[in-house]
Amino acid sequence: MEAPPNPWKCLICDGDRVYRCLGCFSQPLLCTQCCQKQHYMLPFHHVKQWTGTFFEDSSLCLVGMVLHLGHHGQPCPSGVPEGMDPHVNRVPFPVDDMEWCTDELDDVPPFLWVPQDGNHLTLVDVTGVHFLWVCYCVCPTSQPFHMQLLES
Repeated sequence: MEAPPNPWKCLICDGDRVYRCLGCFSQPLLCTQCCQKQHYMLPFHHVKQWTGTFFEDSSLCLVGMVLHLGHHGQPCPSGVPEGMDPHVNRVPFPVDDMEWCTDELDDVPPFLWVPQDGNHLTLVDVTGVHFLWVCYCVCPTSQPFHMQLLES
């Protein structure tokens, strides 16, 4: 299971395989877009990314998956809450805080870096720690953000 797959095509779209999901049955190999699409309702799966020589631990957060609350996991048609766009300012640590963590950064794998922009969740369950980008529903009739989380 650690060897490069042959043929090198995504299970769904025939694109380049980059990720292997350890949580899905038969550990399928997927391209980035298909990995995001397949896991929009499975945020607690662990993935590995092909580095060119081996599969390295990664996360759905690093794949770019966004957990959309409301609308059955699809983006809210009313848009994104102000200041909570998960596609901007994605850095694992804020630049101001780099001084205190430079020694420890080498010891922490990228999939365990805590996002710092405020629109993420840190979830802990029996499979481990998960960091997820979150977009809340902002429809006029939607619940407050904390209630959307509770309902999910």
